[in-house]
Amino acid sequence: MAWLLDRRDEAAVRESLSYIQRAINLAGPLDELLDTRSRILFESGSRDAALRDMSDAVNQARRRPV
Repeated sequence: MAWLLDRRDEAAVRESLSYIQRAINLAGPLDELLDTRSRILFESGSRDAALRDMSDAVNQARRRPV
């Protein structure tokens, strides 16, 4: 849901980041949540932060049992 908000609208980006950060605070840095935050950050131009989150998401997913 969070990444569906219009990323061209700065207020919507802040709202999206607020939603996903709340989810991360509640559930922890799960790979699915980090992936979502990465998408929002990437689309909003924060490429370095997005790449860090994506890297963390991949590492989390690798540790998850299949």
